Amino acid sequence: MKPISLCVAILFIAGCSGDSVDPTDIPKSSFEIYLLADSNITAYQVSQTDIDQLILRNEPWLAGEDIEFYDYSSHCIYLKGDKNQFFGGDISTYRLIGSALNSSAFVIVAGSERCYAGYFHSIVMSSMPLGPYMDEVDIGYYPADIMHISRSWWRDSIDVRSDDRIKNALISSGLYHGGISVELKSVQVIDNSDTSTIEYIFKITNNDEDKLFINDPDKMGDFFHYYTNGVVLQGEGTLLQSLYKKITEPSVDWDQGWFAEIQQGASIERTVRLKGYPPIPAGNYDCSFYFKNPHVPKQNRSLSGGRIWIGETASNRIQISVN
Repeated sequence: MKPISLCVAILFIAGCSGDSVDPTDIPKSSFEIYLLADSNITAYQVSQTDIDQLILRNEPWLAGEDIEFYDYSSHCIYLKGDKNQFFGGDISTYRLIGSALNSSAFVIVAGSERCYAGYFHSIVMSSMPLGPYMDEVDIGYYPADIMHISRSWWRDSIDVRSDDRIKNALISSGLYHGGISVELKSVQVIDNSDTSTIEYIFKITNNDEDKLFINDPDKMGDFFHYYTNGVVLQGEGTLLQSLYKKITEPSVDWDQGWFAEIQQGASIERTVRLKGYPPIPAGNYDCSFYFKNPHVPKQNRSLSGGRIWIGETASNRIQISVN
């Protein structure tokens, strides 16, 4: 992996001169991230272009040899080194505004196939990212050894990060870790008033190769919803969530006493009540939530023969009726 400065040209479409990578030369078991070469092409133009018409740079920006493993549930890429060499600066203060990466694209290649284009995006831009993306949170606030690719903001879009071609290439390369799955089992409206209360039950299963430690609402109390957003109710033209989610910052970044241990293949189930929803009109609602763990640095991540899981992942959706 050769360091690439922020001034490098990133996007290159078919028809332009320059070196390109031949997909047939990429080992079928590989997982790579490639930059493109023409910085004059906008992210919107990339989104409107057939991915196979984009000419990739000769060398991958992130190669399989740079990766320790890929957590498929959170889409966190655990690196053997740190991110400074990829972003050309101090990631703790990293900002995309004004950089050559802002609003540009990268391409995920699994084996000999291009799977999707992702985007470098800034949180202060007025527009939504056009697909999966990395922003200041992903780059500057995840630990130094972790790259994170966030899901597209489009709620009903297919999550192209979860592509069987990517999964199979990661497995073949020995880079795959299953992470966790989160099942939302039930949602009830306990109190429907000016500050309604929702009770929800969820189950977390460890699908990983390691014993994992995850946030436990029974141990964290109100801090749990600083990290995990609580159930969102989506009805026809309506999106309801708690006013109390993520507003009380913990007095510490994280605490070892917050975590529950889950052995490989095992599950835990928890019941949580969350206040602060607005009055919920009668109707049918799709319910789901995001589960998230603190961004614990590498040197503090090992606990009792396992590791603290990092990142966030979405639950399934269930439907409820409110009378």
